[in-house]
Amino acid sequence: MSKTVKFQDGDVYIPSTGRPYYIEGREKCEQDVAWQLMTTYDGEEGSEIAAVDKPVYATRQILQSLIRQKVADAVTRLKRLQQERLDQNPKSELIKRILDLDVWQVEALDFAFYLALETEAGGTVSKGYTIGLGHQFPDDALWLLEREGT
Repeated sequence: MSKTVKFQDGDVYIPSTGRPYYIEGREKCEQDVAWQLMTTYDGEEGSEIAAVDKPVYATRQILQSLIRQKVADAVTRLKRLQQERLDQNPKSELIKRILDLDVWQVEALDFAFYLALETEAGGTVSKGYTIGLGHQFPDDALWLLEREGT
């Protein structure tokens, strides 16, 4: 069984006991996926969600498609890394497949996505995330996106 320290709101979670809280199984899988999505791709692990600024004049549909693809790629990378360490990870932490990946627009450049995964043990890990792309676009692209209502 593998264990790791629990993170909450970006920091190590320390309960009132003063000792780190360790997680395993589906909870660890959920945290591993979140970590993978928040980490910038370095050629081996992480995600390229921050790279969604390439098509400057993108429509809502293009941005949704790009986010969906970047999330799926990050999950595939994590699954590959897990397969390289099969002896260290129980089936409850191993990703089998993506069950659902839904992306929608919340505001002009704010998107949300819901990700559900099946583990090798047959369990489900699911979580919703939000991403803001506004800081990645020049002002004229923001104006165009807001004008089109996308």
